[in-house]
Amino acid sequence: MWLLKKTAHTLLFGNLFVACCGYFLCLEELFFYQRLSFVNPYSLFLFFATLLIYNYRKFLFPDKEQVMPNTARSIWISSHRGFYGITCLIACLGMLVSLFNLSSSSLFYLVPLFIISLFYATPLSIKKTSKSQLRSLPFLKIFLVAGVWSFVTVVFPQLQDSNFNFFSGDVAFQLTTRFLFLFAITLPFDIRDMHIDAALKIVTFPIALGVKKTVQLAQLSLLLFCVMYLIYLFSHSGPDQLKAAAYILSGLLSILVINKCKAPVSEYYVSFGIEGLMLLQFCFIAIARVIAAS
Repeated sequence: MWLLKKTAHTLLFGNLFVACCGYFLCLEELFFYQRLSFVNPYSLFLFFATLLIYNYRKFLFPDKEQVMPNTARSIWISSHRGFYGITCLIACLGMLVSLFNLSSSSLFYLVPLFIISLFYATPLSIKKTSKSQLRSLPFLKIFLVAGVWSFVTVVFPQLQDSNFNFFSGDVAFQLTTRFLFLFAITLPFDIRDMHIDAALKIVTFPIALGVKKTVQLAQLSLLLFCVMYLIYLFSHSGPDQLKAAAYILSGLLSILVINKCKAPVSEYYVSFGIEGLMLLQFCFIAIARVIAAS
């Protein structure tokens, strides 16, 4: 039990699990059409970039994570600063190696997104309760997270294709549905962080609407996600229908999981249950690919 708990804390609080979820989310669409291999530089870059962005703040500014001390997360962060330093170094090396296998057009899109992500996480004041960072703007936090993740997991891996058209209807559909999905599964994290955001006077949906209405907003977003793929299912044929069915199933299960979200939110619920929905979605897509190939 001790080893299991230690492993879980390393995966969750060390942000290894969310980096893995990002890896598979980046992979799933092109993996279904067999246009991207299971191990590829695009997913690897996103894995290491996620690890760096999530961990460097905890290494350089650990005190900024102690707004609410004595929680399992804050205790782990304060006692594992060396771990964050090592993972940041590994992440930088991994990003550099991946960069050599990326196209120049990929770098063109990556640089501004990486800068936005850094400004999102970086405190611009040494004061512990300072709100001097991008994520502190009212309601902006969730749109930044869902927007950036949508772009890098949908557009970024497709830049390998020389015929890729950013302004195509298919890309717009993928970006919209991905945003709806990520917006929904990000809201429970705002519910988890209500006490921290309230202490910093950051306005988020749970603080403005309350927990119940925020959960309903997340479910509405997922319902729209399912409806869009239901329309997609009836307007396409062959393997595309299997892919749509996989997305609909993941959306419906996500609605059920988010329905269990209540304050105070368990760390394991949001980190394994909610973030794991990204991994679960990939599993459904992988199964659909196997069925389509048979």
